[in-house]
Amino acid sequence: MEKAGIKGRKIKFFSKKNNSVIYVHSRDQKMFAEILEADPNIKFYETIKELDVNRYSGINPINIRREYFETTWSSDFVIHYENETIGVREIVRSDNIYKKAVIERLELSRRYWLCLKVENWKMLMLGGN
Repeated sequence: MEKAGIKGRKIKFFSKKNNSVIYVHSRDQKMFAEILEADPNIKFYETIKELDVNRYSGINPINIRREYFETTWSSDFVIHYENETIGVREIVRSDNIYKKAVIERLELSRRYWLCLKVENWKMLMLGGN
């Protein structure tokens, strides 16, 4: 999960699942998108999905910095399955997993999606630098 609207390098590619050009922020996210493209259980997916700040009020703020609730964030992947369910995947580098800021952002994402009744939330930890 990252701040929404960040300027920086994005990887652009054509997604057959989405029948459109999509963007991701990293090679790790591109690699995961390729896995989603090959999965027959997935109807389509969204990348860099901006969270609705108006829904933050329903999130328990304990152990998450107040400033995080004043920022617009985006989730890495929102996955729409063939069986009409939704899943969320946040990609994290293994060398960042113990950083307090990363943990707080992941927890904010998990709580946000849980408020929207999305229980299929997972963090994917990929190799470090």
